[in-house]
Amino acid sequence: LYMVAFSGINHNPVIRQVYKASRKKGMVRNAAIGVCMHKILRIVYGMLKNNTMFDPAIDIANQLKDKAVVNKKPVDKNRRFQVLDESAPISRRQTQKRKAQNQSQNENIIESGIMT
Repeated sequence: LYMVAFSGINHNPVIRQVYKASRKKGMVRNAAIGVCMHKILRIVYGMLKNNTMFDPAIDIANQLKDKAVVNKKPVDKNRRFQVLDESAPISRRQTQKRKAQNQSQNENIIESGIMT
């Protein structure tokens, strides 16, 4: 892949653009060539998956589509902190865990002398 990427940098405008953008970001020469090798692998995979010739217009359209996804509204990640719903159906294992947790909490309350 190294030689293919090296040749692509010299002769393919798409790969050359990827190389120049990587170098502009501050990557060293071999790291930028690694990015080009990865791009070539993605191009070859897309060609084999879709059984088509490489079309730079499709590549540009995919890049624009990816930028649109980046600008998408982020998903609320606080969902995992929802309050516990006691009436929700749970598995037998989860029922046993909750009983054990309640029992251990009750034992701690009794040991510390706290009355409920």
